[in-house]
Amino acid sequence: MERREFLQNSIAATGAALVSAHTLRGDTAGKLKIEYIRETIPAFEIPPYRGMRYEDRVPDTLDIAERARLGVHCLTAITDPSADQEIYWTAHFDQNPATMLHDINDWCQNSEGMLEALPLLRMASGSDESSNVDRVWMEALLKSVGPDGLIYVPLNGTPWARIGVGGVSRADGTTADGRDKSLTQLTNPGLWPRAIAAMAIYHIRDGNPMWKQTIEQMIQGMAGLISDQGDYG
Repeated sequence: MERREFLQNSIAATGAALVSAHTLRGDTAGKLKIEYIRETIPAFEIPPYRGMRYEDRVPDTLDIAERARLGVHCLTAITDPSADQEIYWTAHFDQNPATMLHDINDWCQNSEGMLEALPLLRMASGSDESSNVDRVWMEALLKSVGPDGLIYVPLNGTPWARIGVGGVSRADGTTADGRDKSLTQLTNPGLWPRAIAAMAIYHIRDGNPMWKQTIEQMIQGMAGLISDQGDYG
């Protein structure tokens, strides 16, 4: 068996386990109404990924394009269509069937660079697998931009969104956790840079000034939170 064939079979087996659990936990459920910080977003389009395609014989070395295609598969196969294609960040393979779980750590979809990686992987591989995910992800990202330009995680509309939420600082100096129903949105500095990187890629591809404007608004929001503590040296 060639190495590429082994990789394909391995990822197919893993994907089958994930999709099985995914079907049990997501596909058959009704679409959830996630309460984003805003509902109206600017219009945008995702241009098709163009390039030359051809078959060739190459040495049995690392196939970058093939690994990029597998990356597209991995990123899009762990999404939940009932929750705006939010990823399942946690998976348990020590049971049958394997189970995928939601919790607050699903925000790794942004903070770990998945929004940024998906279009790059598509450009490297030409894969259009589950191409509907890209638009839903970017729509959800834009709906998460607050009036201050920062990215917010909505806590209402998904049963798992409050799991693991603790030590949230309010503007008045008090703290809250996920049990506090008055807490409806939260933000974290870890969300902002990756969102900027993802929007920069989309701006490069389609030239829509909306992406640049949103990035600039986010930078202004970040700058407004800077506190000069002096020279630590």
